[in-house]
Amino acid sequence: MVFTAVEQRRIQRSSLTENDAVVATAHNFPALIENILHVLPNTKTVAWVLGASTGEKLWLEDVRKELAPFADRLSFIWYSDRSFADILKHAAALPPHSAIFWHLMNVDAAGVVHEGDTGLPRLYAVANAPIFTFDDSFFGREIVGGPMQRSRVCLLSPCRASTKVTA
Repeated sequence: MVFTAVEQRRIQRSSLTENDAVVATAHNFPALIENILHVLPNTKTVAWVLGASTGEKLWLEDVRKELAPFADRLSFIWYSDRSFADILKHAAALPPHSAIFWHLMNVDAAGVVHEGDTGLPRLYAVANAPIFTFDDSFFGREIVGGPMQRSRVCLLSPCRASTKVTA
């Protein structure tokens, strides 16, 4: 079996057999925050969009640990405990020098399922701060540029070897 487009921390290596292959990605959350600070050096607040599903809760633990070194420089707002309606309301009234990081929204805290990227355009329509992400499939629409990982995996057809998108 070939596992692709999975973040390396989510692979249970003990479950793999000698016939399995993994083509994993790796999120570097501190580098993504550094990008925000490079583009918007006066940033004081980062609102982090992340849902409340079991998998999203695991991500929240990892992200908080990795971003702890920024605690003296930035204030983080974690949207994982809010309904999407509340997220939209809050994002429309963020303080000056804020940025939004769109990580993942599968299920909000009210238990509402959000399919695909339908939430991002809704957030963009009301947000009063620029939105960043790690996923290049959103670039060119609602997202500010910077280092992103390629979201498309091509095993049988040629792909451009690009892992960085900039604006």
